[in-house]
Amino acid sequence: HLILPLRQQYKKVIGVHIRQSDYKKLFENGKYYFNEQEVIKILDEYLAFTGLKNSEVIFVLCSEEKIDTDYFKGLEVIVAKGNEAEDLFSLASCDTIIGSRSTYGPWAALYGNIPFIMFEREMDWDYYRQKDMDRYFDNEKVGMLEPAVQ
Repeated sequence: HLILPLRQQYKKVIGVHIRQSDYKKLFENGKYYFNEQEVIKILDEYLAFTGLKNSEVIFVLCSEEKIDTDYFKGLEVIVAKGNEAEDLFSLASCDTIIGSRSTYGPWAALYGNIPFIMFEREMDWDYYRQKDMDRYFDNEKVGMLEPAVQ
C-alpha cells in the first residue's frame, strides 16, 4: 500500500490529481488544464493556508500522463504509479485531495470522506477556511457548468 508508510513519516498526506491529456487542448480549449508550475504555486499556497512546513507534508501526485517532478523541488512528493483504480484508492486514502476540475478527484474524496480542493487560477482560500477540513464536504466550486446568465 502506497499511503500507509507515508503516514508514519509525515503529518499530512495530500493527494494531488493533475489531469493532463484531454485538458491540455481538447476540453474547453485548455481552460481547466494546470501545468506543473501552476500546480506547485497552489501547493505552496496550501502550505501557507494550513501553516504546515514542507517537511510535514507529502504530496502524492496522480495523473494519466507523466509528471515532471523537477518542478516540485523543495516539496516532498511521490508519484503514484498505479492504474486508474489504484490511483483512485490512493487518493481516497489521503487526508485531502487537491486537483483538477473533473469527477475523478471529487469521487475519490467522497469515497475517502476527505475534503476536495479544486484547482483555480486564483485560489479562494477563504472559502476553504469556512469548511470542516477534516472530512468530506460538498464543494460548490466543483460544478462543471458555469452559471447561466439571466
